[in-house]
Amino acid sequence: MLGALPPNVALKALLGAIESAGVGCTIILEQNGRLERVYANDAIARTFGCTREEMLERAPMDLLPPSERARLGVMNRALAAGEKGAIALETAVVRPDGTSVP
Repeated sequence: MLGALPPNVALKALLGAIESAGVGCTIILEQNGRLERVYANDAIARTFGCTREEMLERAPMDLLPPSERARLGVMNRALAAGEKGAIALETAVVRPDGTSVP
């Protein structure tokens, strides 16, 4: 029942549960039109073929192939214009070795 907890306690509990479960997770925030990765765990870094530190240093869009960057840009502009968007999104990322991961 995270709703009854203060936001910082709820976030800490959620991230602790994600870490314990071994689920890959990254959190990206948009501030002033700029995307910034503020969290990445070891599980997601392994999926993307890098360390957690390397993942945190890379710009969020750098992991996407150019075609996906363009597609997500169109979706983002539509959302910013007030259009309804998809609740879920499927995409792929490109690992440093060039392999694609859905």
